[in-house]
This record gives sequence, structure tokens and C-alpha cells, in this order.
Amino acid sequence: MKYLVRDGFTLIELVTGVAVIGLLSVVLSAIVVTSQRSAALEKTRADLAVENRRLVDETMRNVKNARSVMSSASVLGTNYTTGAQTLILELPAIDSNQTIIDNVFDYQVFRITGNTYEFIQDAGAGSNRQDTSSRLFSERVSSGTFTYYDATGNVLVGNYQNTQSVGISSTLSQTVRGRTVTNALTDVATLRNR
Repeated sequence: MKYLVRDGFTLIELVTGVAVIGLLSVVLSAIVVTSQRSAALEKTRADLAVENRRLVDETMRNVKNARSVMSSASVLGTNYTTGAQTLILELPAIDSNQTIIDNVFDYQVFRITGNTYEFIQDAGAGSNRQDTSSRLFSERVSSGTFTYYDATGNVLVGNYQNTQSVGISSTLSQTVRGRTVTNALTDVATLRNR
């Protein structure tokens, strides 16, 4: 009885092996690319949600502490006017012991311009709050508006000194790997120091 001993692969076996390895490589690389894209999208979604929540919470916290909404004001030497993209708050100034300073006020501007949301603060004499020329909360704003309500819940257009509550609607977006990710948030707060 003779046994056949083979010394290698046939051409068909070699071509089939290379094709199988090539196919596996394509499938695996597609899986890796898809998971990287999904991870990047999820990270961006989470980042936008945190940034938007911080932006809205910071604004609403200051609205709650405000004495009034100003129709217009000069803040750090620049004139601002309240409207759908700009909110000007007057807050009682507080000292280092968190005690209200009589007849001294701090002024804050929250402003949406283009894709930015910024905060500006002009602290009154002796106030524990600091002047802030411009602090960016976000550079990913795709839309945002302020809405002003009187004591009965009616929307105000002008006469902002009658504002009892302020609403904010903010949408942040960013394009990642060809897909646009957005986060929208809306909240309303009532002025407590009115």
C-alpha cells in the first residue's frame, strides 16, 4: 500500500484561503468602523446633553435669584437690550457673607449670538460676585430663544420690567462623521426676589 504525501497547497486552495481571509478582513473592519462611529456619536450626544443642561441650569438659577428683567442696560460699558436672544437680569448684590447689600445691584447678560451662548456680569460695589467680561457657555448653539411671562402667564413682547418668569429654549448641535447630533432643552424659572 502506497501513501501519498503532499508537499503544499493547490492553487484553488490558496486562492480560496486568500478570499476567505480578505472577506473576514472586510467584515471586521466594517464592524470596527461602525463601532467607532457609534462611540463617537454617543460621546457627542452625552457631551451636548451635559453642556446644554449646564447652560440652562446656570441661566435658570440666576433667573430665580433675579430682582427683575431689565428692558435695556449698560453692562461693563456696552449697551444691551432684552429680547428673544438677549436676557438682562438685575440681581440684589450680596457680600462675602451672602447678605444682600441694600440698594446695590449686579447685572447679568445672557446672550445668544450666532452659534455662541455667552454670559456677561457687571458686579455692583462691594458685591461678592465678580465682573465677567464674557464667558462662553457654548459654541454649538443651533437655536435658542428667551420667552418672558407676566404674573398671569401671558407672553410679554416688550415691557420686560413686568416679567415674572423667564423661559429658555436651547438646541445645541454638532456634526460628527457626517451625522448631525442635536440636544434640545426647555425650562422656565420664576424670579423669586421680585
